[in-house]
Amino acid sequence: MPDAEHKVLRDLVRAREAAKKDQLRAPPAAEAAAPARPPEEIKAWTVRYLTWLKTPQLEPAALAATLLDYIAEVDRAHERIERLRRTIE
Repeated sequence: MPDAEHKVLRDLVRAREAAKKDQLRAPPAAEAAAPARPPEEIKAWTVRYLTWLKTPQLEPAALAATLLDYIAEVDRAHERIERLRRTIE
């Protein structure tokens, strides 16, 4: 049976795995809400791509708000993964 320290580490690793799954779910939803494809020179999910997605280009405003919410979810998942990774280390 694992001791208390191993249980805590196991829980941290599981939390990071859950965050990775969340991170993988968010981009397709954001891409589905995007109004168009990015220019060919912009690779998906790079800093330039996120800047392009965040550029106000959507009407009605509700559609823009939906897209920005999905992008915020991608950002939150990334921050969560990094925070958990640092804690695990």
